[in-house]
Amino acid sequence: MCAAPGGKVTHICHLMKNQGTVIAFDKSESKVKQIEELLKQQNITICKAVKMNATHAKKRIFKF
Repeated sequence: MCAAPGGKVTHICHLMKNQGTVIAFDKSESKVKQIEELLKQQNITICKAVKMNATHAKKRIFKF
């Protein structure tokens, strides 16, 4: 939720040793792009950044 700029989500991915799945939500497309760039820079492959209001995530989570 409100994942930008991505510091916490990348830290979580590193703690998980890039194994598993992490979904990062932010309601701003520009912030999602910012997160995606940071994930790419750090070679993180387990995270999906999604433009969505996190309060709607429960209804839509299984579409990813």
